[in-house]
Amino acid sequence: MTPKIHTVLVANRGLIAKRIFQTCKLMGLSTLGIYTDSDLENAHQFYADKMFPIADLAKTSGYLNQKAILELASHYQAAIHPGYGFLSERADFRLNCEQNQVIFIGPNYQTLKLTGNKSLCHQL
Repeated sequence: MTPKIHTVLVANRGLIAKRIFQTCKLMGLSTLGIYTDSDLENAHQFYADKMFPIADLAKTSGYLNQKAILELASHYQAAIHPGYGFLSERADFRLNCEQNQVIFIGPNYQTLKLTGNKSLCHQL
């Protein structure tokens, strides 16, 4: 039996995050959003029920900060919707979600493992 989702953490920003927040609200789901210092004024933050700062990592965006995103999702018992880009094609993140008992809204690990590798994906 698939667990029921009540809260969705959107691990993305901008228009895609806004659209996911709006859809979640239409479905009666609570929403959590994240933001980094570089996008404090980004409009997506006004569509989430709650917003949380996420630290950038050395040489990369906070939107790739798997540990912090998973901790936030676990704390609020939220499923994670990665949007597109950032973590949406990362099989390792999908696996980390499974290992931390966090629902990942998106393709399964095997699919991400194939499609996350661009040259392999083109061959398929």
